[in-house]
Amino acid sequence: MTIKVVAVAVLSVLAGALGLYLLDPESSSGAEGATAETTEASLDAYLVGEMRGLIRQEPRTLPAIPVLKPDGEPALLTELDPKIRLVNVWASWCGPCRAEMPQLARLQEALGDEDFEVAALNVDREGPPKAYEALSDWGAEGLPVYADPSLAAAVEIARGALPMSVIVDRDGTVLYEYIGPLEWDAPEALAFFEALKAR
Repeated sequence: MTIKVVAVAVLSVLAGALGLYLLDPESSSGAEGATAETTEASLDAYLVGEMRGLIRQEPRTLPAIPVLKPDGEPALLTELDPKIRLVNVWASWCGPCRAEMPQLARLQEALGDEDFEVAALNVDREGPPKAYEALSDWGAEGLPVYADPSLAAAVEIARGALPMSVIVDRDGTVLYEYIGPLEWDAPEALAFFEALKAR
């Protein structure tokens, strides 16, 4: 009889604790925060080789810069279809940009799909024709080209440093930045983006 009473008391305490947890929004948000931190930590485990140079960012979104999409239609950067993007700000007159564009094209070829895109954000004043001419000359065809002839992206995203790469999550949150050229088609880079897509 005593054992039954004790068991009932223990179950009552546990049920009460569970009820308080479910009713406490801070407990729920705390769990979500822990999950986000765990996800970030798991991504950081893939930052090896040159990928160690990626700089994790405080949560923010890209600026609402008007661009021309690959289909020629105008849009704001903040209004693009939800997908993971490696946004690379570049120009035809940028020497370091030329070095990494073929690697970015190979990354797009390997992993580009409905959930991931290498967005080549060009800031030439001449617009898309100049961008596509440069990519053809550099052997980097196949990249989705976004055009910003106003050069706003060079100032507001790249802060005057080209090339600048920004990794953006499906909801538009900026996750990482990288200044300068990088071997984007290296095995460690492919492994990182595959892990990012698998989340």
